[in-house]
Amino acid sequence: MAEMENKENSKLRTIISKSKAQLFKSVAIFRWLPTYTKNDILADLIAGLTVGLTMIPQSIAYAGLAEQPAEYGLYTAFVGSYVYIIFGTIKEVSIGPTSLMSLLTVSYTIGKPVEYVVLLTFLAGCVELLMGLLNLGFIVDFISPCLTSGFTSATTIIIIIAQLKNLFGISIQSHNVLQILREFVQKIDQIKVSDTLMGFGCIGFLVVFKYITTVIQPKNPSLKKFLWLLYISKNAITVTLATIVSVYCNQSGVSPFKITGTVPKGIPEVRFPSLTIQRDNQTIEYTDMLADLGGGIAVVPFVAVLANIAIAKAYSINTVVDASQEMMALGLCNILGSFVRAMPSTGAFTRSAVASSSDVRTPLQGLYSGTVIVFALSFLAPYFYYIPKAVLAAVLITAVSSLLDYKILPVLWKCNNNGNSSKVSLFKA
Repeated sequence: MAEMENKENSKLRTIISKSKAQLFKSVAIFRWLPTYTKNDILADLIAGLTVGLTMIPQSIAYAGLAEQPAEYGLYTAFVGSYVYIIFGTIKEVSIGPTSLMSLLTVSYTIGKPVEYVVLLTFLAGCVELLMGLLNLGFIVDFISPCLTSGFTSATTIIIIIAQLKNLFGISIQSHNVLQILREFVQKIDQIKVSDTLMGFGCIGFLVVFKYITTVIQPKNPSLKKFLWLLYISKNAITVTLATIVSVYCNQSGVSPFKITGTVPKGIPEVRFPSLTIQRDNQTIEYTDMLADLGGGIAVVPFVAVLANIAIAKAYSINTVVDASQEMMALGLCNILGSFVRAMPSTGAFTRSAVASSSDVRTPLQGLYSGTVIVFALSFLAPYFYYIPKAVLAAVLITAVSSLLDYKILPVLWKCNNNGNSSKVSLFKA
């Protein structure tokens, strides 16, 4: 009898031990929180605040790229920041809206109610979570750098072309790249000088800003730190200055710029994604929504995972990336994000670069960056009304231009000659 009890107790201890190990693996915060120090708090605070300042203008711009109201980009930003703290493994990763996700989102939801975007976020999260639970992290090892480079460069070009309407103040209805260019040429006589000057002025300002703060390396530590602070805040500074100009013009009775418009104040209501929609006296059922989203249910999560793992690998040179855990973390970010009407999200190289240069220590930086977004939604939302769309286009174009591999064509040509024509096809697509 005693022997049977010992065996049962031994089995119970084994089960408890395995459960603890699985919990420790899945809830990544348990890996680093026990060794968290006071010095880490200060470093993460600085990194989180700087990432948050970067996220505000980018989130608004990415929402516009997805053809969604500005607030949806901000909703996406704060949820991803908070959730990744608990489940994420890479301290530099900042989950939120990105140019790539916005571009994919608009391609599957254009002309449809916002409920489609939220449902796509939820379904993408479910797919990502399932991939993580099934330990499918190994599949990212089969994605070649040439393939990734071609895809990223093609996306960059598409994003720049998509921003022509905001950069020049033209109303363009098309969303296909060739159609956008055709419509742009047809409406070239409708170019608004004010928007054009604002857009190119901001691009020039950002380029000069980047040159001054990265090329010039003063020996004085205080001046060097000041230039670094200017560099990481360049987007926020540019948007703020452009908004001040816009407000001044509007108060003077002149409205020379296309502006962002009303951004609702405060945090959105938490609710489950809509599975049916009432539109034009018709009910759109869940199955119809799934059919309309089509391949996006698979493409969006796969690309999101690919982008996030690429960032994780870039900042984990001496360590092994737990790709399956990152899939789970990304999935939970999107699933929970859908409850506050977020768009599909993933990590972004621009935000990760800011976090890395800010000496980030742990994923807890997301607590502070997310709080910056919540603060902006709670207190600054009324001021977002006057943000010129031209400055958001400038922020997007300068942000993605660094991702364009200008040497990709010779590389792709070489890949094609070696029989890897799929990479070339992907760039063309």
